[in-house]
Amino acid sequence: MARVDERHQQIVLKANELCDNLAPFSGYRVLVHDALMQMAKFVEDLFTQSMWISVAERMPENKHSILHEDDKVLCKNAKGERITCYWSEAGQCWWGDGSSMRYPKDRFTHWMRLPE
Repeated sequence: MARVDERHQQIVLKANELCDNLAPFSGYRVLVHDALMQMAKFVEDLFTQSMWISVAERMPENKHSILHEDDKVLCKNAKGERITCYWSEAGQCWWGDGSSMRYPKDRFTHWMRLPE
């Protein structure tokens, strides 16, 4: 999620810069600042949503033939619950990170790569 945090930080800095330029209009500065912060949150949410890949679209491609840290992804189910796990192409199932939990292929609706 480092890319999301970095992008959000850039948006917040720009919003603060814009508000500083509104000093002569101090009565509106707080309103504009609040509106820009809401927009920053909206953009962050859009950016985060666009990083999720539907399992109907494609499954993760593993770089290794065995479960490996580099192949770990973040998965979410229909309820929005999230877990880090690995996709096993050979077993056509998900393996929970740090556990021996095996999940069926249809357990999760979306996945995304973790930041490097």
